Amino acid sequence: MPPKRLDQAARAALLAYPWPGNVRELANVLERVALLGEESTVTAEMLGLAAPAAPAPIPPRAEGRAHLRDRVAGLEREEIAGALREARGNITHAAARLGIPPNTLRYRLRKHGLSPVAERPATRPRRIRSIAAAMAPLASGAIRWETRHVAVLQARLIAVAEDGSTGPPEAARPIRVLLDKVASFGGRVEEHAPSGMVAAFGIEPIEDAPRRAALAARAIQAALHRARDEAASPWSARLALHVDAFLVGQIGSGAAPALDLDGKRRTLGVLAALVTAAEPGGVLASGEAARFLDRRFDLTPAGGLEGVGPVWRLGGGERAGFAPEGKRTRFVGRDDELRLLQGRAAAAAAGRGQAVAISGEPGIGKSRLLAELRMHASARAGATWRAGACPMADPSRTCRSPT
Repeated sequence: MPPKRLDQAARAALLAYPWPGNVRELANVLERVALLGEESTVTAEMLGLAAPAAPAPIPPRAEGRAHLRDRVAGLEREEIAGALREARGNITHAAARLGIPPNTLRYRLRKHGLSPVAERPATRPRRIRSIAAAMAPLASGAIRWETRHVAVLQARLIAVAEDGSTGPPEAARPIRVLLDKVASFGGRVEEHAPSGMVAAFGIEPIEDAPRRAALAARAIQAALHRARDEAASPWSARLALHVDAFLVGQIGSGAAPALDLDGKRRTLGVLAALVTAAEPGGVLASGEAARFLDRRFDLTPAGGLEGVGPVWRLGGGERAGFAPEGKRTRFVGRDDELRLLQGRAAAAAAGRGQAVAISGEPGIGKSRLLAELRMHASARAGATWRAGACPMADPSRTCRSPT
């Protein structure tokens, strides 16, 4: 990839952020910015870091050694409690999030006096008191369904022996790598276990959901490969990528959007076939996914699978541009829009300022449209204009002020 640099505001944001996830969080942030951003300069807005919170005061202790021990125990208890809340009290899932065996988690629960049930969110009721109470959200909020293209990624962890043979994983620690990469590229984990996970990209409207899923898959590959090289780690993964038009539903305004159950079952069947056929360390994409990726990524035909159809092997790095081999092609069917924008550009060049907003669903090519607008504007105007060169009281005055 071409090198990128941080501007002054981005450097300040990196230094000010507290980095609760330590170096792993830093690596994920910079990896996401490097892969998703096409600009050569990284800004603070691109980093997307929250403003740092004021550090909590540390109470004084009489004995420094006891103080350190208590702090470590307190941090461990908070991490375990947070993992239990996220896993809704499921010990197996919480252990996977922490990267420790379930038996170790049970021991530490007893050590800290924690209960999986007690650590569940208080806002989630443990049982429904009546049918009327269960139906209340349906009665008070409208059910909205929307068809949306969603990219779904499955990763199945495997252990690779020195002789090249593979087997099921024996520990849950690498699952943390998968979860980190999915979150870094804007995905949502739908299913996970010590042996792998399934994540969706595009349930919430985002640009280039298939591209983000493919980049997450490549980031998982790279992370596991680095771990094998640096620490003789045996972990690898088979990865599968599919894109489908899902019904995405939401009840009321406060609920999170969810995938249609029938569509989810259909996609899980496709992913199961793909991930079984994938090579260790490889990414296999369905034909539906390949349609969204062939302009950005190198895809190699990999035959076909029963019930899936033609499949493709994802390889190589991401290409620049939007067309095969990185060569940009002109718009088709956008003549009216381009003429309108060219007219606005001509008016701006004549001294009559214009404001243009372009909206639309992800994937229609808004950035391409703006790129062609800039090209036409630069051809028409030989100079930029200094704001405020024309007084408002005399709009007929010629306002040419090249800078």
